[in-house]
Amino acid sequence: NASVTETACKNGMAEACDRLGDAYHRGRGVPLSFKKALSLYRQTCDGGRKRTACWKAGMIVFKMGGDRKEALNLISTSCHKYKNDVACVNLAKIYLVEPSVAPDENAAEKLLKQACKRGNAEGCDLLEQVKAP
Repeated sequence: NASVTETACKNGMAEACDRLGDAYHRGRGVPLSFKKALSLYRQTCDGGRKRTACWKAGMIVFKMGGDRKEALNLISTSCHKYKNDVACVNLAKIYLVEPSVAPDENAAEKLLKQACKRGNAEGCDLLEQVKAP
């Protein structure tokens, strides 16, 4: 129920804000709104659920053509500081598609190795593709 989740979010429950952000991001039980989802993810990222909410906020900022530095910082924080392998794979994909944003030539490969080592199948698959001649 969106109204119960919204009340819990307003009362400071970061998990509820994250779930409400997901609802707006997907248009489930509430009107689809990337703007509201982003606002909730940012609030949740700042409020403690940094592992997933920072990554989700970063991906929305990136996909909507927002501040690339902010987007990469949010995704990178989720990947490196909070060990979110999905965020690492997404960051690697960004580096592969837009090499001008990568901190070094091998950044994508390093991220994919890291994600693969921790058991992320997509990271392993992409790593094989990147390493293929």
